[in-house]
Amino acid sequence: ARPAGCGGAEVEAKFENFGVPTSVHYALVLGNGEWSVDDVFTEEWRLSKLLTAWAEPETPLTGAPPPAHP
Repeated sequence: ARPAGCGGAEVEAKFENFGVPTSVHYALVLGNGEWSVDDVFTEEWRLSKLLTAWAEPETPLTGAPPPAHP
């Protein structure tokens, strides 16, 4: 995690998702006295990369989230 004094921070949320232990990280930035979410990621995917890939149809999706568990 990055210290808050550098203008950013990282928060980890741990929970069970349909019985599967899950960890999601939130990268935060401080600007103009307000906190904003800069990115959301796990060990398998990063939201910023997924959004970029989806915006460019020719780009293969890498780091996509794992398939849903039945």
